Amino acid sequence: AARYERLLSAAWCAAGLAQAQVQLGAADEAAETVERIDGYHRKGFRQYEATVMTARAWLANALGDRAGAASHLRDAIEFTTTRGETTVLGWVWHDAARLDLLGLLADVPSWPRPTQEFSARRWEFVEARRTNDGAALAAVAEGFEQIGALLYAAEAFASASTAVRRAGDSREAT
Repeated sequence: AARYERLLSAAWCAAGLAQAQVQLGAADEAAETVERIDGYHRKGFRQYEATVMTARAWLANALGDRAGAASHLRDAIEFTTTRGETTVLGWVWHDAARLDLLGLLADVPSWPRPTQEFSARRWEFVEARRTNDGAALAAVAEGFEQIGALLYAAEAFASASTAVRRAGDSREAT
């Protein structure tokens, strides 16, 4: 049992590592890490499987396969929805928005707005990205900033700037 738990933890850690490698521009290293995950025995409980699917999405997106990335996220959404893993579901949707893949998931129903503050900010970010609402994105960015999620705040502010610029208000975008 302890060995099985270590393999589950190894898959989760490796998935996080692969995602970080992609974000650092090391897609080749991320591909090796994802390949290593495939060697772990993960049948049964599959506690961290959505994290692995999300790492695959980040890698596919980095390699220019947006449809493949959306497919991995679709699988993760279905997996977490079926299992009732609402916190992880919010994480998956948030990554879909961060990767600008919501358009490829337009046919997938969203999830109910969570009550927990951080999860609620993620939900608001996804919904604001869906509608490309610059003011809502700026409000979400401020919400992320207030709870100390500074990377997510910066990403939301950047999305707000892009949305406002596309709407023709370059002064507000700045």
